[in-house]
Amino acid sequence: MKINEFNWKIGGEAGEGIMVTGLIFAKSCAKLGLEVFNYAEYPSRIRGGHNCYQVKAQDKKPVTAEKEIDILVALNKETIELHLNEMSSEGIIIYDSNLKDLSINFEGLYPVPMEEIALKSGGKITKNNVSLGVTAAILDMPLDAINLSVTKAFKDKGEKVLHMNLLAVKEGYDFVQQNPPKKRSCIVNKKEFLKKYVMTGNEAIALGAIKAGLKLYAAYPMTPASSILHFLAPLERKYRIVVKHTEDEISAILTAIGASYAGIRSMAATSGGGFSLMAEALGMAGITETPLVIAECMRPGPSTGMPTWTEQGDLRFVIHASQGEFIRIILTPGDIAEAYHLIQVSFNLAEKYQIPVILLSDKFLSESSESIDDLKQLDLPKERGKRLKEVPQNYKRYDLSVEDGISWRAFPPSPNGMHLANSDEHDEYGLVTEESELRVKMVNKRMKRLEHIKSDVPKPVLYGDVKSDISLIGFGSVKNPVLRAIEYLKKEGISVNYLHCLCPHPFVPENYYEFVKSAKRLICIENNFFGQFAGILQENLNIRIKEKLLKYDGRPFFPDEIVDYVRKGG
Repeated sequence: MKINEFNWKIGGEAGEGIMVTGLIFAKSCAKLGLEVFNYAEYPSRIRGGHNCYQVKAQDKKPVTAEKEIDILVALNKETIELHLNEMSSEGIIIYDSNLKDLSINFEGLYPVPMEEIALKSGGKITKNNVSLGVTAAILDMPLDAINLSVTKAFKDKGEKVLHMNLLAVKEGYDFVQQNPPKKRSCIVNKKEFLKKYVMTGNEAIALGAIKAGLKLYAAYPMTPASSILHFLAPLERKYRIVVKHTEDEISAILTAIGASYAGIRSMAATSGGGFSLMAEALGMAGITETPLVIAECMRPGPSTGMPTWTEQGDLRFVIHASQGEFIRIILTPGDIAEAYHLIQVSFNLAEKYQIPVILLSDKFLSESSESIDDLKQLDLPKERGKRLKEVPQNYKRYDLSVEDGISWRAFPPSPNGMHLANSDEHDEYGLVTEESELRVKMVNKRMKRLEHIKSDVPKPVLYGDVKSDISLIGFGSVKNPVLRAIEYLKKEGISVNYLHCLCPHPFVPENYYEFVKSAKRLICIENNFFGQFAGILQENLNIRIKEKLLKYDGRPFFPDEIVDYVRKGG
């Protein structure tokens, strides 16, 4: 029997409260001190379709979404049919005993009259919370852990609604006490409540941006970036932020650029399709040397692709977006803590070097949630860069005499600070020029800061021993699945290390030479078809990556897939 470790999944139709139930359960587990990771799957439809939400809980990190299910809560027949092949041999399927024509050969079936219990509690709509009570009893979790999370979720809906849902939880719990299952494959033996947070990657990005001094956020909703807008909107007055739902993505990026030009920290966010519309304005930020922060949350493409699924297919796109050549930084967080920290790094780097910085996430990181302790240790001081308090006469916004290529910024309506900032090539005052010698000087000025940037961007992080039999390398949200796979492989006596890239552009070869040189067997792992990061490694290190573990079906990597690949030797 597993103690304090299980994989729980709930499934049903859209509208049955799948997402809210899953989050309530995850928060209940976190209250008991368990580390949790939550992963949701849902179709890109306004109504209907199969929704599921799974919670992996265990005593320690790393924790991530895993395939094998210990407890499946099926609110409809389709859930059992779709996920039966994922069940552990010792697992339990909790299902509504009202389901008809259920001819499934599985030993761990546990029927519960969910609809009848829900109606007794006050309404059929509470069936999802009946399943919470059933789950808590099967896992031997204290009922108060569930009740606290349910209360927090429903307290704003009125006393009647709250009482109805709490009663549904209790009735489900009592049913199991009176009708215990024949077997239990896992239990929770933690009883004390702890203060632990559960947040999504997008919530971490939003909170990190607030901590960094965000004062304007502009966006047009696009999955999976939309929840940043939803999260920030109600916090507008509390943190004195302008949160602008613009008419399209072009307006969003131009609004952010305008606000940054005026001297405040601003940000826009979108997915790949929206970023396509932003490309021209991105170049304008580059030539006007205006700080800009964009969160780009990837999903499968091309075009509309698969709006509610995950992929890492935009790496090359964001590196090369917009015409011409200019410096930009790409940062790639791999978990919630890194998302919170790196968005703060993004603001500092954008203002310090007066360039665009793109935080590249994906649906898996953006919409999955993870338990996390206090984030204060990740907070950064604000670096505002070269900002003039008093502007000298004959002010040159694009002064060519600066050694580092970074000119001083003046903000409207500063006396003496008048200058032009347009999308044409310009002289030191911003006046349009087509003179060849001046063009070369201006390009060289903008590029001069590149060497300073390379020494300032986050370095890759090594996990595991320096010398290992297998070496994995990747970026972004593959981090947690890889680290969990390493734990499994270690138990089998296979030594594996992992180099986690936080900044694929500008690429700094010196940060990778030693790892690649010492690797006995090097595998690049990515959620895309071409192996885009592997290509960057090959171009910059003059090597050939022989092994690439690639996945592009809209789903994230699961640890067992990585384990199987490593075991098979490619």
